[in-house]
Amino acid sequence: MQEQVNFRTSKTWDNKTQFTLDDITITTGPFSYNDGKHQIADPGTANAYLVCGGQRYAVENTERIATVEDWYLGQLLPKFQLLSALLLLIPF
Repeated sequence: MQEQVNFRTSKTWDNKTQFTLDDITITTGPFSYNDGKHQIADPGTANAYLVCGGQRYAVENTERIATVEDWYLGQLLPKFQLLSALLLLIPF
């Protein structure tokens, strides 16, 4: 059974769509809704950013993961969790 992800969505000034959940935002151009997921028309152009410890970290979809949900659950969320844990260990 696939995990349900409930993004907040909004349009950008250049007609792209942003999918936001917690401190992770994915921005993509055209997409379709397929089998319960948001299928990115051109995965290589999608990008994301994580906000962690007051800093914004840009992430590109270099592996061309095809859906917003798969990219979020498979890469972005684990990176965000690891970064959060590392920042807790590093004294400032």
